[in-house]
Amino acid sequence: MNKKLNEYKAFIFDFNGTLLWDTELHNVAWDIFLKDHGIKFSDEEKNRLLHGKTNKDVFQLAFNKVFSTEDIYILSEQKESIYRRLVKETGISLADGVVDLFESCKKNKIQIAIATSSYKENVNFFIEHFKLINWFEEKNIIFNDGTMKSKPHPDIFNYAIDIINIKKQDAVIFEDSYAGISAAERSMVGEIVIVNSMKENWNNSKHMVIDSFREINLTTSSS
Repeated sequence: MNKKLNEYKAFIFDFNGTLLWDTELHNVAWDIFLKDHGIKFSDEEKNRLLHGKTNKDVFQLAFNKVFSTEDIYILSEQKESIYRRLVKETGISLADGVVDLFESCKKNKIQIAIATSSYKENVNFFIEHFKLINWFEEKNIIFNDGTMKSKPHPDIFNYAIDIINIKKQDAVIFEDSYAGISAAERSMVGEIVIVNSMKENWNNSKHMVIDSFREINLTTSSS
């Protein structure tokens, strides 16, 4: 690690699978949605093709065709309404220890932002359901509005860095997906932390890997 985490000026978080360990809920939602359309993906295909990407890209992969903006919206709402229902039904909460980390960031004067590929209506749902405004400035909750290339392209992270108005080397990105980690690497930030929400084998990774946000103590810092 280049330096201790409490020496950085900003933490940028992916949301799904990082701040909210909901990968299985998304998998279930995709299973229901794709089954309704006569399509089935294996778990390996879902991990490789779905996570960290925009719905537009997923639909093009799944259906092997290009959709209009209107059709993408209709399909997105079909899938994401299933997902939002599952979030409410399961009562899932933000990742263990992450709220304490938000508070520690505030005490250490570390800016925090969210950079997510999530669908706009989902982001609005997250803001209200999880009370994100308690910790994040609204401008720092950033989603892909369709004008940016999806992960593994670094566009959304670069945009977040511009919004926060810091140098890349002063930022840490927290990610969980292969596409997201690749995007974070391409953004050339100071540090990347892999959030191992799916308990995968990251033994060969050059990045810091955490199984819980409680592993990060900004008082003593992690290194």
